[in-house]
Amino acid sequence: MHRDAGGVVLRNVVPAPSAVDRPPRPRLTWRQGMLSSLFGAWLIFGLFIDGWAHNHQKPETIFTPWHFILYSGFAVCALYAASIVRKVHVPGVSVWDAAPVGHSLVLVGIGVFGLGASSDLAWHSLFGIEASLKALLSPTHLVMLIGALLVLTGPFRAGWADGRQFQPTLKQFLPTLLSLALATGLLVFFFQYVTPFRRDEYGTWVKAYAMFVTRFKGAGDGIIENMQIVGLMSVLITNLLYVAPLVLVLRRWRLPFGTATILFAALTTFVGGLDAYARPWPLLAALPAGLLTDALIRRFRPGAERPWAAYAVASAASATLWLAYFGLYQLAYGVGWPAELWAGSVVMATISGFGVSLLVFPPRIPVPAGA
Repeated sequence: MHRDAGGVVLRNVVPAPSAVDRPPRPRLTWRQGMLSSLFGAWLIFGLFIDGWAHNHQKPETIFTPWHFILYSGFAVCALYAASIVRKVHVPGVSVWDAAPVGHSLVLVGIGVFGLGASSDLAWHSLFGIEASLKALLSPTHLVMLIGALLVLTGPFRAGWADGRQFQPTLKQFLPTLLSLALATGLLVFFFQYVTPFRRDEYGTWVKAYAMFVTRFKGAGDGIIENMQIVGLMSVLITNLLYVAPLVLVLRRWRLPFGTATILFAALTTFVGGLDAYARPWPLLAALPAGLLTDALIRRFRPGAERPWAAYAVASAASATLWLAYFGLYQLAYGVGWPAELWAGSVVMATISGFGVSLLVFPPRIPVPAGA
């Protein structure tokens, strides 16, 4: 029996457990994190298959095989996330507080994705089915992007909050790494219109550039310069999508060898699939960049106490990725840009990688004298 603030007797009221009485929140097991990431890979596979279908003018309808893969992947993610919470739920404790560490936002993401998907049906009935750039910027699709990010990053948040691991093995780190790669791959998908790894992007700029130079000889200088700007920005944006996640995990963990290689290779594999690997050679740039980055991480052990090592790793990763890209592109297809343009793009990407590492590992603020 309890009384409220006015002294009225309240019967059959069970007080909610206090923060002291409440049991500690559980943590995802390695198996749960791995399965969550694998089910997330199902969703991402469906997304990139759908992107491939859009890029190859496949039937634009709601009921397609690629939509089935995408939405069935989401359904499996949602069901598995709910089953995890069901196993650990404690009577009298909210689902938010009972969910494993890092897992509560997965439930929010499921709701956001479901809201976006249901709204997408209404949007299509009013405005039709989008294609190309409009499909990537559709408001309902962007809502689904937010929900999917919350779902896919569940194992990553769980790994980040786990204070027991600071120098994991590759096997121990794999659920966290896959979660990070899938979430970054999702962002790469929505920025596919500015990635040089697409068949129709950089190759188109090279051909158009060569056409203007040979045919118009100065008459199209403004158009050529605009194309060069787009090409440079594509390198810089893509470089940030590759390097920023790597620098972030350098802040938290002593990374096992293979982390950068798996991350870079996964992202290029994802984006290459959008064009059925029509131009495979530039995609191989991920391998030397990843392997060299892993070697530098093992050698210099970047971390909060060694920020200069993080600066070196981020800069070297950026430089190697784009030197390998332009080198492979030249060998396979021929780079149409002058040396100043492609070499300057490599330098600018290196500077951007260094800038990201400087933001994540800022210089220490001096302590005032006498403090």
